[in-house]
Amino acid sequence: MHKINYEKYYFISEYDTNLIKYQSKKTNIIFRNYNNNLDIEKIKILHDFCKKKGCHFFLSNNVKLAIKLELDGVYLPSFNKSFSHLAYKFKKKFIILGSAHSLKELNIKKFQAVKFFFLSSLFKKK
Repeated sequence: MHKINYEKYYFISEYDTNLIKYQSKKTNIIFRNYNNNLDIEKIKILHDFCKKKGCHFFLSNNVKLAIKLELDGVYLPSFNKSFSHLAYKFKKKFIILGSAHSLKELNIKKFQAVKFFFLSSLFKKK
């Protein structure tokens, strides 16, 4: 049986602490920017800001960097079908999040050791 997690997740794509400032402590922040190269210093600053605020900070689609920077976890989008991150050693509290848009993607996320899923559009809509 799976544990149900009804926490709030907030996706950001740019370095701006004003986007996070007014979120509650129960809000988890996911930094997702696929257009630009990642600025490690800005990610560190955002992580420190989230830590002071009391919320978790996740990096999207870069497991190795998330482990290196000792972030709270990583978010694997639905298009990420890689299993290479399973070779890394995680801390106990490191969380892997993932999203799925079909049953096939949901099964892939299970094999990727994703702890919490974002489900979206599992069925065809008219």
